Amino acid sequence: MNRNIIDKEVIPWLFLLPSLIGFVFFVWHPFLKGFYLAFTDYLPGIRHEWVGFKNFKAVLSDELFYTSWANTLYFTLLSLLFSFTTSIVLAIALNETRKWSSILRISFYVPSIVPAVISSLLWIWMFNPTQIGMLNSVLSFLGIPAQPFINSPSQSMPSLLLMTIWGWVGSSAIVFLAGLQGVRAELYEACEIDGASIWKKIWYVTLPSIRPLIQMSFILAIVNNIKFFTEPFLMTKGGPVNSTLTVMLLNYNYAFSDFEYSKATAQAIITFLFILIFTLIYFRLQKNED
Repeated sequence: MNRNIIDKEVIPWLFLLPSLIGFVFFVWHPFLKGFYLAFTDYLPGIRHEWVGFKNFKAVLSDELFYTSWANTLYFTLLSLLFSFTTSIVLAIALNETRKWSSILRISFYVPSIVPAVISSLLWIWMFNPTQIGMLNSVLSFLGIPAQPFINSPSQSMPSLLLMTIWGWVGSSAIVFLAGLQGVRAELYEACEIDGASIWKKIWYVTLPSIRPLIQMSFILAIVNNIKFFTEPFLMTKGGPVNSTLTVMLLNYNYAFSDFEYSKATAQAIITFLFILIFTLIYFRLQKNED
C-alpha cells in the first residue's frame, strides 16, 4: 500500500479507534440493549423473558408517570420563563457594562462551577423552614413570617427553580454574551443615525443577531430541564406529596427502589421519544418560518 495513502487514510483512523471503541461500548451498546430490555421482564441473574409492550403499558397506566411529567413540564415552563429570559437580559446588560465588567462576569459565572451536590447541601440550609435558615432569617428581619419553602407542596418547585436560577443563569448569560460580542458595531451605529431607542436596538438588532444561538440554547434548556434530577433527589426525594417528582427521579425509583429495570428502561424510551419528536417539530417550524 502506498505510504501516502497510509498516512492520510489509515493512521487517522488508528488515532480515532480508541474513542470509537469507547463510544460503541459505552454509548451505543447500552442504548441498543436498553431498547431490547424494555420489551423484556428482566432482573439480573434471575429472569429474562420477552413480554412485548407490557412494560410500556405499565408505565402509561401509572399515575406517578403523569404526575412526574406534569411536574417536569411545570418546572420547564417556569425555567424558560425566568431562567432563560433572565440569562438573555443579563447578557445584554453585561455587554453594555464598561466598568467592572470582568469582575461582574466572573461573579455571575462562579455559581455554575459549584458541583450540584455542594450547592444542594448549601440550599438545604438556606431553605430551612425555621429561623436557622438564611432566607427565613432575612424574611424575619423584614417582618415577613417564616416560609416552609421545600417543605411545602406549593412552594417546593418554585424554591428549586430559585436555586437553579442562581446556578444556571450565569453560565447561560456568558454563552449569550459571547454571541453578542460578534454583533457588528455598524448595525448599532445605523440605528443611532435613525434615532432608534435602546429597546428598538435590542429588538431589531441584538436579538436577531444571536437568534441561532438562542434557538439552540432553547432546545438544550428544555432537554436539561427534562433531565432535572440531582437537586430534587438530594433535597426533596420527590416530595412533599410528589410535588417535586420529576421524570428522571421516577426513572431512578423504578430502577433502584423498585428494581423494575425493564419498566425504567421503557420510561426512558418514552422520554427519549418525547424529546426527539419535540426537537423535530421545533426545527421544522423554525425552517418553515425561515
